[in-house]
Amino acid sequence: MKKIIKTLVILFLLAVISGGCSKSTLQEKSTIGDLLNIISEQEIKAKMSTENEEYSTSVNEIKVTIVNQDSTGISFGSYYRVEKFQDDSWYVVPFTKDLGFTSEEIILKPAEAYEFTVLTILLDYDLSKGKYRIVKDFQMDSKEIKLAAQFTIR
Repeated sequence: MKKIIKTLVILFLLAVISGGCSKSTLQEKSTIGDLLNIISEQEIKAKMSTENEEYSTSVNEIKVTIVNQDSTGISFGSYYRVEKFQDDSWYVVPFTKDLGFTSEEIILKPAEAYEFTVLTILLDYDLSKGKYRIVKDFQMDSKEIKLAAQFTIR
């Protein structure tokens, strides 16, 4: 009897542990629509891109570079979001539970670049083959803009 109870407890714990480790599916549709990775209108010029255009499904990190090509500074925070193009729409890739972003303001002077790294372990989603983008909000000359750096998982 003790062996049966012990076996049931172990099976229960394994089920709880493995169930808690499962990754999410894409459910939240993006409200953003199409975005460019570069903006160049009037005096506003900025670019955001990933280090590579293609990555494997086993990628651990994706380096993103923001370049201020404007004559004035641009500002942004640390927050970004990852989205996947699926069924003719963009979907938000969820982060792991309890992930937070700091709220500092980063100011990028003219002709400067800023690099940050997206750690795929922080995503509550297994990156499968397809088209993805990293989206960030920027403030330039009291205008708010969004840029996206697209990449493909092969």
